[in-house]
Amino acid sequence: MEAKQLGSQWLISAAAVGSGVCPDCGKRSTRRYGWHERHLQDLPAQGPPVAVKLRLQRWKCRNEACERKTFTAQLAEVAAPRARRTERATEIIYLLGHGVGGRPGER
Repeated sequence: MEAKQLGSQWLISAAAVGSGVCPDCGKRSTRRYGWHERHLQDLPAQGPPVAVKLRLQRWKCRNEACERKTFTAQLAEVAAPRARRTERATEIIYLLGHGVGGRPGER
């Protein structure tokens, strides 16, 4: 994994590995299909908000019977699939919301 700071944004690129595994059929693929970028909200760093641009490798499924034609590698330690916040930001928001009784910690 490689990280570069671009102003108040961070660009995190997953290391290009030689293959990926389809989450539906489990077949390993070595056919790259480009990159997928995700934009995530992270915790502020000494005041200004931090935005994370996560760049992940896309793969083409080699199983012709599989309904999922392409899939993206995931970095569960950074963010859950389809999440808009990093895992650590989600955890802090959850703890704040729980501590103040729900709605006030939502923002």
